[in-house]
Amino acid sequence: MSPSDPERVTLGDCYGHGVLRSENGGATWEERNGGLASQETDRRVRSLVQHPTLPDVLFIGTADSVFKTVDGGRNWTASGVGLPGKAVYRLALDPSDPLHLLAGLDGGENPGNQLQPAES
Repeated sequence: MSPSDPERVTLGDCYGHGVLRSENGGATWEERNGGLASQETDRRVRSLVQHPTLPDVLFIGTADSVFKTVDGGRNWTASGVGLPGKAVYRLALDPSDPLHLLAGLDGGENPGNQLQPAES
């Protein structure tokens, strides 16, 4: 839910529909996946976080990376520079610096619940 507009709700779908947005409290939904399909990424969203004061800045974690939007999901760009290509199951924004993103990865050197910095 947007901190500035309680009618705006954004969710990530783990079944492959990507990101969905409602501007009317959930009465209707619209896909917001610009840039995801063209990058041939797995659209199953595992985590979504929204900037606390910039409602159009969102981050999603997918099966292979982190993506960022600055326009409410109309256009997404890869933002997982330096991540080892693992599924991103958890995202968190640093409360003292909301553009400092932490990502929890699946297996490997950073199993599930361990967070590591991701470029935002």
